[in-house]
Amino acid sequence: GGAGGMGGAGGAGALTRCCSGRGSCVPASGVLGGRPDLLGRDLCSQDLLCEPDGFRTAGGPQRCIVGQGALARQIPDTAGACVPNCVPLVGGVSNVLAGLGIDPQGGCATAEVCVPCTNPLDGQPTGACRP
Repeated sequence: GGAGGMGGAGGAGALTRCCSGRGSCVPASGVLGGRPDLLGRDLCSQDLLCEPDGFRTAGGPQRCIVGQGALARQIPDTAGACVPNCVPLVGGVSNVLAGLGIDPQGGCATAEVCVPCTNPLDGQPTGACRP
């Protein structure tokens, strides 16, 4: 049985908080979500990235439904994940959804966007959802 704990990685005490208190500054090698290319620095120092807390949990970010059915005609896969707006990719996703007349928040918390698991334009994973 896999006992996947979170401990033992840093050892230097608490991580610096970022993303308005919703994330932690981590080195690219310490990104638990596996996609450091998606993350921005936010308030972190130059060699660190701001990883939202949801990305650092075992199951990944909270799941959501993009568009709650409004998109079903245009986007086959409407599964998504709640990503805080401090993550760089969120701005573009939010603009695309709003342009389609869809509420980008999609049932997520304030200052989060329901990012589709799969990019509807090219069919590639967005990195928002845990594989």
